[in-house]
Amino acid sequence: MPTSSPTRSLRLSKQLLIGLVAILAAAIWNPSRLDSGDKQLAKSVYRGNCAACHGTDGHGDGPDADRAGFPVPDLMVPKLRGGNGIGQIRHAVANGNPAHGMPTYRGKLTPHELDLVTWELIRMRKAFARQVPPPPPPVSG
Repeated sequence: MPTSSPTRSLRLSKQLLIGLVAILAAAIWNPSRLDSGDKQLAKSVYRGNCAACHGTDGHGDGPDADRAGFPVPDLMVPKLRGGNGIGQIRHAVANGNPAHGMPTYRGKLTPHELDLVTWELIRMRKAFARQVPPPPPPVSG
């Protein structure tokens, strides 16, 4: 009967630990648990740092969008380029995409403010999704 090597077991244990930490972090950080002061601060941080290009509703139509020199993405599209998960959105805000004109906010915003902007983007997308009617059913025939 083959046995696993200590190196393989250690690698598997490390992967399991990383996965467990990610699951626990997602469970602990719950944007719906923000108090009303944080919710207002989230809107304020978004408006102060993102709305000039992305617009107050996130559609890429902010007052500076035309001067950006690149197409400003609509953040309300069903699938964002970097992904739709909390971690993916936070990563995109923190690290930006300088090649496409998106500045980095790591070091400009505190970790708490990065969380708040992430929460605000998720809140905005959920609100927008409730306004968009579902697509019609496929035509059979």
